[in-house]
Amino acid sequence: MIHQLSKRKKILLAVIGPDGSGKSTLISGINRVFSDRFVHIEYFHWRPGIIPDIGVLLGKRNRFAANTIVTDPHGKKAHSQIFSLFSLLYYLSDYWFAYICGLFSGELTNRLVIFDRYSCDLWLDPKRFRIALPDWFLRYVIRFTPQPDIYLILTGDPKQIHLRKPETSTAAVADFIKKLTLFSNYLGRRGIMIDAMKPPSVVLDEAKNAIMGVINTKYPN
Repeated sequence: MIHQLSKRKKILLAVIGPDGSGKSTLISGINRVFSDRFVHIEYFHWRPGIIPDIGVLLGKRNRFAANTIVTDPHGKKAHSQIFSLFSLLYYLSDYWFAYICGLFSGELTNRLVIFDRYSCDLWLDPKRFRIALPDWFLRYVIRFTPQPDIYLILTGDPKQIHLRKPETSTAAVADFIKKLTLFSNYLGRRGIMIDAMKPPSVVLDEAKNAIMGVINTKYPN
Protein backbone atom coordinates (compact mmCIF):
# COMPACT_ATOMS: atom_id res chain seq x y z
CA MET A 1 0.00 0.00 0.00
CA ILE A 2 1.31 3.41 -1.00
CA HIS A 3 0.28 6.08 1.47
CA GLN A 4 -0.38 9.73 0.76
CA LEU A 5 2.32 12.31 1.21
CA SER A 6 1.82 14.14 4.48
CA LYS A 7 2.86 17.45 2.94
CA ARG A 8 1.22 19.29 0.09
CA LYS A 9 3.76 18.70 -2.65
CA LYS A 10 3.82 18.03 -6.37
CA ILE A 11 5.54 15.68 -8.82
CA LEU A 12 5.53 16.42 -12.54
CA LEU A 13 6.35 13.59 -14.93
CA ALA A 14 6.33 13.10 -18.69
CA VAL A 15 5.86 9.79 -20.47
CA ILE A 16 7.73 9.80 -23.78
CA GLY A 17 7.83 7.24 -26.58
CA PRO A 18 6.73 6.55 -30.15
CA ASP A 19 3.22 5.47 -31.08
CA GLY A 20 2.75 1.87 -30.00
CA SER A 21 5.23 1.97 -27.12
CA GLY A 22 2.49 1.70 -24.51
CA LYS A 23 2.28 5.24 -23.14
CA SER A 24 -1.48 5.12 -22.54
CA THR A 25 -1.29 1.73 -20.83
CA LEU A 26 1.52 2.91 -18.57
CA ILE A 27 -0.24 6.15 -17.66
CA SER A 28 -3.39 4.22 -16.79
CA GLY A 29 -1.32 2.01 -14.49
CA ILE A 30 0.39 4.98 -12.86
CA ASN A 31 -3.01 6.52 -12.15
CA ARG A 32 -4.13 3.33 -10.49
CA VAL A 33 -0.96 2.73 -8.44
CA PHE A 34 -0.62 6.31 -7.16
CA SER A 35 -4.30 7.13 -6.66
CA ASP A 36 -3.97 6.70 -2.88
CA ARG A 37 -0.76 8.68 -2.60
CA PHE A 38 -1.80 11.91 -4.31
CA VAL A 39 -4.95 13.89 -3.67
CA HIS A 40 -5.03 15.00 -7.30
CA ILE A 41 -3.70 13.32 -10.43
CA GLU A 42 -3.83 15.58 -13.47
CA TYR A 43 -3.36 14.49 -17.08
CA PHE A 44 -2.23 16.54 -20.09
CA HIS A 45 -1.74 15.38 -23.65
CA TRP A 46 1.51 16.84 -24.99
CA ARG A 47 1.06 20.43 -23.76
CA PRO A 48 -0.81 22.28 -21.01
CA GLY A 49 -3.41 23.77 -23.36
CA ILE A 50 -3.44 27.23 -21.80
CA ILE A 51 -3.56 28.64 -25.32
CA PRO A 52 -5.63 27.13 -28.16
CA ASP A 53 -4.39 25.00 -31.04
CA ILE A 54 -3.02 27.13 -33.88
CA GLY A 55 -5.71 25.83 -36.24
CA VAL A 56 -8.36 27.02 -33.81
CA LEU A 57 -6.57 30.34 -33.33
CA LEU A 58 -6.56 30.94 -37.10
CA GLY A 59 -10.13 29.78 -37.55
CA LYS A 60 -9.17 26.76 -39.69
CA ARG A 61 -10.80 24.23 -37.35
CA ASN A 62 -13.07 24.26 -34.34
CA ARG A 63 -11.81 23.48 -30.88
CA PHE A 64 -13.54 20.09 -30.84
CA ALA A 65 -11.92 18.96 -34.09
CA ALA A 66 -8.54 19.96 -32.69
CA ASN A 67 -8.88 17.22 -30.07
CA THR A 68 -9.88 14.37 -32.41
CA ILE A 69 -7.75 11.23 -32.71
CA VAL A 70 -5.09 11.47 -35.44
CA THR A 71 -4.80 8.29 -37.53
CA ASP A 72 -2.10 9.52 -39.92
CA PRO A 73 0.25 11.78 -37.93
CA HIS A 74 2.74 12.14 -40.79
CA GLY A 75 0.18 12.47 -43.56
CA LYS A 76 0.14 16.24 -44.01
CA LYS A 77 2.70 18.42 -45.74
CA ALA A 78 5.12 20.35 -43.52
CA HIS A 79 4.63 24.07 -42.99
CA SER A 80 7.00 26.66 -44.43
CA GLN A 81 10.04 27.48 -42.32
CA ILE A 82 8.55 30.81 -41.27
CA PHE A 83 5.27 29.25 -40.15
CA SER A 84 7.19 26.34 -38.60
CA LEU A 85 9.15 28.80 -36.47
CA PHE A 86 5.95 30.57 -35.46
CA SER A 87 4.34 27.22 -34.53
CA LEU A 88 7.37 26.16 -32.53
CA LEU A 89 7.55 29.35 -30.49
CA TYR A 90 3.77 29.48 -30.09
CA TYR A 91 3.53 25.98 -28.63
CA LEU A 92 6.62 26.36 -26.45
CA SER A 93 5.07 29.51 -24.99
CA ASP A 94 2.18 27.36 -23.77
CA TYR A 95 4.52 25.71 -21.27
CA TRP A 96 5.66 29.09 -19.98
CA PHE A 97 2.09 30.35 -19.64
CA ALA A 98 1.38 27.20 -17.62
CA TYR A 99 4.45 27.92 -15.49
CA ILE A 100 3.23 31.45 -14.80
CA CYS A 101 -0.18 30.06 -13.87
CA GLY A 102 1.46 27.74 -11.34
CA LEU A 103 1.16 24.36 -13.06
CA PHE A 104 4.89 23.70 -12.73
CA SER A 105 5.85 25.74 -9.70
CA GLY A 106 2.71 25.81 -7.57
CA GLU A 107 2.57 23.43 -4.60
CA LEU A 108 -0.85 24.32 -3.25
CA THR A 109 -2.09 20.74 -3.43
CA ASN A 110 -0.79 17.22 -3.13
CA ARG A 111 -0.76 16.29 -6.81
CA LEU A 112 0.82 14.24 -9.53
CA VAL A 113 0.90 15.91 -12.95
CA ILE A 114 1.30 13.53 -15.89
CA PHE A 115 2.12 14.52 -19.46
CA ASP A 116 1.56 12.08 -22.33
CA ARG A 117 4.28 13.45 -24.63
CA TYR A 118 6.03 16.75 -23.89
CA SER A 119 7.74 19.69 -25.60
CA CYS A 120 10.62 17.39 -26.59
CA ASP A 121 8.27 15.73 -29.10
CA LEU A 122 8.68 18.83 -31.27
CA TRP A 123 12.23 17.59 -31.86
CA LEU A 124 11.63 13.85 -31.54
CA ASP A 125 8.80 13.82 -34.09
CA PRO A 126 8.60 17.15 -35.97
CA LYS A 127 6.58 15.63 -38.83
CA ARG A 128 3.68 15.12 -36.46
CA PHE A 129 3.53 18.88 -35.92
CA ARG A 130 4.37 19.71 -39.56
CA ILE A 131 7.49 21.56 -38.48
CA ALA A 132 10.29 21.98 -41.02
CA LEU A 133 13.25 23.34 -39.10
CA PRO A 134 16.85 22.06 -38.66
CA ASP A 135 17.23 19.14 -36.29
CA TRP A 136 19.98 20.87 -34.30
CA PHE A 137 17.82 23.95 -33.81
CA LEU A 138 14.84 21.99 -32.49
CA ARG A 139 17.06 19.94 -30.19
CA TYR A 140 18.51 23.17 -28.75
CA VAL A 141 15.29 25.18 -28.37
CA ILE A 142 13.26 22.53 -26.54
CA ARG A 143 15.64 22.81 -23.61
CA PHE A 144 14.22 26.23 -22.78
CA THR A 145 10.92 25.05 -21.36
CA PRO A 146 10.00 24.23 -17.74
CA GLN A 147 11.17 20.69 -17.12
CA PRO A 148 9.40 17.77 -15.41
CA ASP A 149 10.87 16.11 -12.34
CA ILE A 150 11.20 12.88 -14.31
CA TYR A 151 10.84 11.55 -17.85
CA LEU A 152 9.74 7.95 -18.34
CA ILE A 153 11.19 7.07 -21.75
CA LEU A 154 9.65 4.04 -23.48
CA THR A 155 11.88 2.39 -26.04
CA GLY A 156 12.22 -0.98 -27.75
CA ASP A 157 12.48 -2.78 -31.07
CA PRO A 158 11.18 -0.46 -33.84
CA LYS A 159 9.64 -3.31 -35.84
CA GLN A 160 7.70 -4.65 -32.88
CA ILE A 161 6.52 -1.19 -31.86
CA HIS A 162 5.42 -0.50 -35.43
CA LEU A 163 3.40 -3.74 -35.49
CA ARG A 164 1.54 -2.59 -32.40
CA LYS A 165 0.45 0.67 -34.01
CA PRO A 166 1.36 1.01 -37.72
CA GLU A 167 0.36 4.68 -38.01
CA THR A 168 3.94 5.70 -38.82
CA SER A 169 6.65 3.83 -40.71
CA THR A 170 9.19 1.51 -39.11
CA ALA A 171 11.91 3.94 -40.21
CA ALA A 172 10.13 6.80 -38.42
CA VAL A 173 9.88 4.73 -35.24
CA ALA A 174 13.59 3.81 -35.48
CA ASP A 175 14.53 7.48 -35.88
CA PHE A 176 12.37 8.38 -32.89
CA ILE A 177 14.06 5.76 -30.71
CA LYS A 178 17.51 6.86 -31.85
CA LYS A 179 16.70 10.39 -30.74
CA LEU A 180 15.33 9.06 -27.45
CA THR A 181 18.76 7.66 -26.63
CA LEU A 182 20.38 11.04 -27.26
CA PHE A 183 17.68 12.76 -25.23
CA SER A 184 18.14 10.36 -22.33
CA ASN A 185 21.87 11.04 -22.30
CA TYR A 186 21.15 14.77 -22.11
CA LEU A 187 18.63 14.35 -19.27
CA GLY A 188 20.92 12.28 -17.09
CA ARG A 189 19.20 11.05 -13.93
CA ARG A 190 15.90 12.73 -14.87
CA GLY A 191 15.51 10.42 -17.86
CA ILE A 192 14.53 6.81 -17.09
CA MET A 193 14.75 4.43 -20.05
CA ILE A 194 12.23 1.57 -19.90
CA ASP A 195 12.08 -1.34 -22.33
CA ALA A 196 8.54 -1.25 -23.72
CA MET A 197 8.93 -4.82 -24.97
CA LYS A 198 8.62 -6.13 -21.42
CA PRO A 199 5.22 -7.15 -20.04
CA PRO A 200 3.06 -4.15 -19.03
CA SER A 201 3.21 -5.18 -15.36
CA VAL A 202 7.02 -5.10 -15.43
CA VAL A 203 7.04 -1.74 -17.22
CA LEU A 204 4.68 -0.36 -14.56
CA ASP A 205 6.85 -1.69 -11.73
CA GLU A 206 9.95 -0.01 -13.19
CA ALA A 207 8.04 3.23 -13.64
CA LYS A 208 6.68 3.05 -10.07
CA ASN A 209 10.15 2.52 -8.64
CA ALA A 210 11.50 5.45 -10.65
CA ILE A 211 8.71 7.76 -9.48
CA MET A 212 9.15 6.68 -5.87
CA GLY A 213 12.84 7.45 -6.19
CA VAL A 214 12.01 11.01 -7.27
CA ILE A 215 9.52 11.42 -4.43
CA ASN A 216 11.99 10.18 -1.82
CA THR A 217 14.72 12.45 -3.19
CA LYS A 218 12.60 15.57 -3.56
CA TYR A 219 10.67 15.10 -0.30
CA PRO A 220 12.91 13.03 2.01
CA ASN A 221 10.85 13.66 5.14
